[in-house]
Amino acid sequence: MPDTVWASDPLTFWRERILFVICFTASALGPFALIPSLALAFLEKLWTVIFLDTGAYLTALVILFPLAFVQISPMGHSGPTSQR
Repeated sequence: MPDTVWASDPLTFWRERILFVICFTASALGPFALIPSLALAFLEKLWTVIFLDTGAYLTALVILFPLAFVQISPMGHSGPTSQR
């Protein structure tokens, strides 16, 4: 959000901060639930569960840290964060 919104409405600022802390905590603690879940799904040969759980966690990380995964150039092209 633009800085002017945060300066004019502190409630919006705190709502965004609280949401970020909740999302960050969930993504930081997520592997503690994800790893045993994946191990059990592997032992039970539940491949769909493995793909869905992994995909959901990766999606959460991409939403939380979008610029760490994709670099958007001024021309509108997107790609990995490698040197061009």
